[in-house]
Amino acid sequence: MAHPDVPVKGNEAGDALRRGPAGMRTDETKDRYPEGLVVSIGSRKEEETIAHHLYEVLRDFDQSAVRSIYSEAFYTPRMGQAIMNRLLKAAGHKIIQVV
Repeated sequence: MAHPDVPVKGNEAGDALRRGPAGMRTDETKDRYPEGLVVSIGSRKEEETIAHHLYEVLRDFDQSAVRSIYSEAFYTPRMGQAIMNRLLKAAGHKIIQVV
């Protein structure tokens, strides 16, 4: 099942996803990315929502055959470290620093 924030529908979805990368963002920042496939994984104010949706979104991206996934970083002392650990494992410990 596709995540509700995926901005494509029907047969266009598979083609759009295969063409380029996907972005995992939060509710607070998803509107800053007007291009491409952008999915919100939850709210920074309630990090439990991010942890809850993370595997679902990663599975959806995997099934959709996206080439690459770009995610925001999470470094808060609460759930942020656990979320980053999961993301790092999914990324094969590959990090791209963007400044």
